[in-house]
Amino acid sequence: MIAQSANAVFIQKKLDDFIAKSDCERRDIAAFVHDVLLIMRNDDMQVKTSLTEWYKQWHHLNYDRYSSELYAEENGSALNVAEVKAQYAIDAPLVDGR
Repeated sequence: MIAQSANAVFIQKKLDDFIAKSDCERRDIAAFVHDVLLIMRNDDMQVKTSLTEWYKQWHHLNYDRYSSELYAEENGSALNVAEVKAQYAIDAPLVDGR
């Protein structure tokens, strides 16, 4: 794949950086693939198509892990709390709010 690309030097640099990481996580893998796809955006190769399909599947499989319930959706969610207007007493003292 690398040898066939017009941007082989840049892909090899990304690969070397990726391999150098000692603790690789899901995010690192996705970021690496995304970066390689950006580098290969002008290449017309079957490998790029396969990598793009893998990347789409990865996003689909990991959607629930990273995107669902970004905000709480239950009744106790801050987005579902009713507004309570402030009430001030007529004889309330004026205080310094620093």
